[in-house]
Amino acid sequence: MADRGAEFEQELEVLRTEAEAAAQFFYSYLTIHAAAGDHRPVHRLLNGSALFWNTILAGLQTSTFIVLGRILDQSSAHNVDRVLKIAQNDPDIFSKAALGRRKQGNLKTPPDWLPEYWTVLCAEGGRLPSTTSHVQKQRKIYNDKYRDLRRKSRAQGAY
Repeated sequence: MADRGAEFEQELEVLRTEAEAAAQFFYSYLTIHAAAGDHRPVHRLLNGSALFWNTILAGLQTSTFIVLGRILDQSSAHNVDRVLKIAQNDPDIFSKAALGRRKQGNLKTPPDWLPEYWTVLCAEGGRLPSTTSHVQKQRKIYNDKYRDLRRKSRAQGAY
């Protein structure tokens, strides 16, 4: 189980960093648009270097699609399905002992908040949440709206 637990943690960390990157790219893109739309001086400043800022915006948008693809495309090596499959194939990685070890990390003693965490977890049933339908819903949105755009850009050599 230790190997599966370590594999799960590694894949979960990959997924976490990918999701964080997608959020950073997307919200940076939105922030630039919002600042330009809400503040005329910012809009004028950005228009003064329009080629540069349009390049930045295109890069942020493209990067968002790339990362979303790595998270949701089923052909991607480290996607959300991989994390879910590990969790479903080895639910013991969510046992109280295994979860406690992960939450304790490198600390010599369990953290003070751990007993309350157990109480809340047990009150909620203490079982692995069903996320498959949520992932399927998000993947459908991605497939319907963004997958072909990402693949078209890849075919044209953008990435």
